[in-house]
Amino acid sequence: MATFTAKVSDLKKAITVAALATLDSTDSIKGHALIEITGAAASVYSSDEDRIAFTKFTVDAVDADMTFTVDPKNILSLLATCDRDEIKFIFDNEGKTLSVYASEDTDAFVSFPSLDPATFIPFKDVVSQATVVDTVNAAVLSHGLKFIQGYICQDDKNKKYANLYIREGILYASNGSTKIAAYKSDLLAKIFTMNVRRAMLSPVMHLIDKMSFDNVSILDSEKFFIVTSSDLSCGFGFRKPNVEVPKMPVSVEEPQTAGFVIERNVLLKKISRLATSMRGDDVVLGLTVEGDVITIETMTERKSVERMTCARIGGNEKISLLTSCQHLKTVVNTFSAPDVTFYHIGNTCTIYSKAAILIGDTERLPFISVARITLPRDTKV
Repeated sequence: MATFTAKVSDLKKAITVAALATLDSTDSIKGHALIEITGAAASVYSSDEDRIAFTKFTVDAVDADMTFTVDPKNILSLLATCDRDEIKFIFDNEGKTLSVYASEDTDAFVSFPSLDPATFIPFKDVVSQATVVDTVNAAVLSHGLKFIQGYICQDDKNKKYANLYIREGILYASNGSTKIAAYKSDLLAKIFTMNVRRAMLSPVMHLIDKMSFDNVSILDSEKFFIVTSSDLSCGFGFRKPNVEVPKMPVSVEEPQTAGFVIERNVLLKKISRLATSMRGDDVVLGLTVEGDVITIETMTERKSVERMTCARIGGNEKISLLTSCQHLKTVVNTFSAPDVTFYHIGNTCTIYSKAAILIGDTERLPFISVARITLPRDTKV
């Protein structure tokens, strides 16, 4: 029998990271995390072969080293019921059982099975032999990922468009038909080439946000991309997708044509109000810009109308376009800047914004976000 205690806050963070790379299976090593304890240092590893995760936490010093596995999702569920600051663990190596004392009753415990650690999928060499591509501001990377994820094709069978692509520091994504987007920050410029499957975005963003990293390092190995803390002690990796990079016909350069600037939140309020007339059904909206006034009307038998002001750039000619109400609302919601600029070009509309992420009270980190949507050719959705 081996006993150790750990702080609940530290354990939650570590097990949360481990859960990012495990399957929903309690009887498979791919559903378990491997925990190795030496002295006061506990290292946690998990992998389902497609994903890898690793981190560390501190325990009270143990007399003998121990290695065991446990389902991280079960531990997280148990910790959610625990009001203690610290909890005790007893590992029975002979019985392959981990007992966790998380109750207010000090004699009560919950037991979990440990699988054979020898069957765990090894990946330490993957991390140690990987090359650090760059260390970047975590807030900027997270902001870019949150913007771009709304444009990725939601069908994972679509191998070409169910991915995020990074080329020369610019993030690109498209659903392959009606919308495409790009995001640029000079702080990401050294991430020259990186492909990320849609399913891997959520765990990457979860890692960055939940661990409150100031900076993250991007590692590149033969088969994996890995996102880690700047000291490389905690990270999540995913197998590189074998895909052909599609053309991404969108530019982070501002279009040189007439456009109009609007307050994003005002537009969202206006089109949300118009959408109520259709009881949840989508509707085509007609937008007409004359001078500094935008008229928005539903292209239906019983019309509904809203108006708002705008600022004109590059000319003052009349602009008219059609767009799906739900499509426009979804796209505009991905932007974070207070003002966005619309450019109507052919059967497309480019939405463009330059803004900055505020870090603390004074630091401003500039970025550009751009989306291009395909407009309907008639009043039918």
